[in-house]
Amino acid sequence: MRRALTLLLSAWVLSLGACAGKQPSGGMAMSYQEALDHSESGAHGHLVPGSAEEAAAIGAFRDFLCSLTPEGVKDKTRQVYAEDAYLNDTLREVRGAAQIEAYFLHTAEAANRIAVQVHDVAASGGNYYFRWTMEIVHPRLAGGQPTQSIGMSHVRFDARGKVVLHQDYWDSGSAFYAQLPVLGRLISWVKGRL
Repeated sequence: MRRALTLLLSAWVLSLGACAGKQPSGGMAMSYQEALDHSESGAHGHLVPGSAEEAAAIGAFRDFLCSLTPEGVKDKTRQVYAEDAYLNDTLREVRGAAQIEAYFLHTAEAANRIAVQVHDVAASGGNYYFRWTMEIVHPRLAGGQPTQSIGMSHVRFDARGKVVLHQDYWDSGSAFYAQLPVLGRLISWVKGRL
């Protein structure tokens, strides 16, 4: 019985993830590996390490993460993301600055508050890693109480300093799915039996 419920819950969580990750129509879907290959510095150029352009790109992306309000998304998304940028935040995979803006705008409008603090940034061979903490207040999560998550964003910039790849790594299970009313209780029940 326990195994059957665990399998049922796993299938349900996977189906929720699949629904959250629907791809835009028009053949714009791209896997993370394809996005990595597509964003190699040969295709888009790269920023010179230690340059003013690199510092400006890092600052613009950090500022964008820390301003996830409807106004901030409308004002900054197309300044920060390249037209063919790739984003996967573990809940959704989208491509293109317009789709990224629509996705972040929907997220920001649905939440009461999103606060991101970037703790540090590491760089290696054209790859940038932003370590952050996010606090979100959403009416459908944790009864409207603040929830917190830690995560990291893997980012690549083109030669103009715009984001061409943005892949997030964070615990969406405990920070998101476990905060949903019915699913959260099921997840707690399963974890208690493992």
